[in-house]
Order: sequence, then structure tokens, then C-alpha cells
Amino acid sequence: MRSRSEVRPGTWHFDYDADRIWFADDPAGHRVETSVARCAFSGEAIDVVIATLVIEKYAIPAQMGAIGGQYPPAGWSIHDCEVRLNHGTGINMGDRWAVSGCRIQDNGQKGVGGSGRHLRLSACEISRNNFAHFDPGWEAGGAKFGDTVELNVLGNRVVGNLGFGLLAEGDVVGARFDGNVVLDNAREGISSTTASGGVIVGNEVRRNSRGSSPWMWGAQILVRNSSDLEITGNIVDVAADGGNAIGLIQQECGSGPRGRYLTQRNRVHDNEIIFRGAVGQAGCVADFDQASMDAGGNQFDANRYHMPDTTLAHWGWGGSEVTWTGLRTLGQEANGSIDSILPP
Repeated sequence: MRSRSEVRPGTWHFDYDADRIWFADDPAGHRVETSVARCAFSGEAIDVVIATLVIEKYAIPAQMGAIGGQYPPAGWSIHDCEVRLNHGTGINMGDRWAVSGCRIQDNGQKGVGGSGRHLRLSACEISRNNFAHFDPGWEAGGAKFGDTVELNVLGNRVVGNLGFGLLAEGDVVGARFDGNVVLDNAREGISSTTASGGVIVGNEVRRNSRGSSPWMWGAQILVRNSSDLEITGNIVDVAADGGNAIGLIQQECGSGPRGRYLTQRNRVHDNEIIFRGAVGQAGCVADFDQASMDAGGNQFDANRYHMPDTTLAHWGWGGSEVTWTGLRTLGQEANGSIDSILPP
């Protein structure tokens, strides 16, 4: 609370001038902790190696990292660390950063952030982030990257974050999401926004964004205002109580270095897509310039769909909900298949 007089049960006030914390609840039998140090490692040094440490309980603000701070210098390598219980972001990556083999969990806003060129996040456990309940619609969850060139997100396990699983947005060029397991996150599993020329391949993406998922939001894999992406070889599993499968969305997102951000020339093929119930869709939708999206060369083909009822309209295309027959009439899934056999 902003003042001592406002303190009620379940709240507290930090009087920085007096170096005293006031709260209404009886602390007997409880541990009371606070943090004032912003971060563990930041500064201007390049090519730093940080390994086998526990980094915890730093008072880092949102969008900044307990490792990396606000403006991470280039070339850091972080491996086999446990990064937990920090108020904002656990690790904030910059140019030529490599983060591997880390457990990044229970951070207040999100596990990992980053921007720049040649970033690599691999073989990490990223779980249960956003304990401080930041708004996921603003920025909260597992890992978020912005304005990157050659981002590689490889072989991570991203589970139970209160927000997105893996998200790249801004001007994202050549991002690769490969071999990640993304489960039970509150929002989209893997999301790519205003990107070009990336690959989403070989990921297992299940039960993300359960509950109400209007339009194509809440997709296990979501591509928004991006072009020339390949989405292939993924296992996509939509829970019976909500979420969508693989969704392409076009909205008004302005322009970037390569022109207008439109959803065009994306190829979605050879994925295993499971609908556990009557809800959820896959497909291509727009609330801006529907004509350019319809003519944009987006293609779904050779995907294998499994669902309890094969007559339901589990696809969105051209502004309409369509059945399997309707989708193929629109020139999609010429080599795709559909059945009512649900994998375990």
C-alpha cells in the first residue's frame, strides 16, 4: 500500500525513509522476507560466463532481469543455474547470449526476456512464472522475445506459466522454435507476431489456454501478422475445455523494415492436431484486410486431425467457420486426413 494508514489484512507498506515494513497480519509462525537489491548480474562487461549458481529473490522491476538487468551487454553465457523467486524477469538476454540447462521458475512476471541478434535458449525448464499476477495481456508468462534476428529456442520444457508459454514479437527475423515441450500455460503455447522467415518445428504443445478462447486467440501455436513461416512436425493437442490448435491471424499492425506486417505465405504442414472435445479451431482469420489475407498464399496441407466428431466445424477460414469438407473446398488440406481416433 502507498501509506501505513491504508494497510489492511493481506497488504503491507514499506516506509523506505524509516527502513520499516508495516503489515496487519500476525507474523508468528511465518517467515517474512523482503528484497531491495535490483539484480544479481548486470553492467557493461561482455562475454561473461555465469554457471551453477542459484539466483533468487531480487527486487528487479518488470521487464528487467535478475540476470542481465535492463540493458544486457553482449555475449553472455548462462548455464546450469537455478533462477527463481525474482520479482520481474529471471533472465533478460541480449546480443549473442546463450542460456542453457537452467531451471527458471517461480519468477514474478516472466521467466526469460530478450532482444537482439543471435540469441539461444536451450534445454531449460521454464515453469510457474508470474507469481505476482501481472496481466498476461500486457506481458507475463514463460519467455518473451522482441526485435530479434536468428533467435533459437531449442529443447526447452515450458510448463504451467500464468501467461504465454513462448512468445516472439516485434520485428522478428529467422526465429526457430524447435523441439520444445509447452504444456498447461494460461495463454498461447508458442506465439510469433510480426515475424518473417521463421520455423516452428518438432514441438509438443498441449493444453494451453484452457477455458474461453474467442476467435483464434488461445491457440497452441499462434502466428499473427507474420510471413514466410513454416510450421511443421508439431504435436498440437487442444483440451476438451478450451483453446485452439494452429491459428493464423491478421490485424492492423502497421509496417516494419520489410513493409506492412501481413499474414502471408505461411506453410502449416505435417502436424498432428488433436481436438479432445467439441471446442477449438485451426485456420486463418482476419479482422483487417480480409482480402489480402485470403490472397496471401497461406497453406494448410498434409496435417493429420483427430477429434471425437468429424462433422464439426473445427476450422476457420475466409471469415467463416467451416467443416472438413468446406475447408478442402477452399483449396486447403488436399493431402490432409481426419479421423475420430483420439491418441492417448
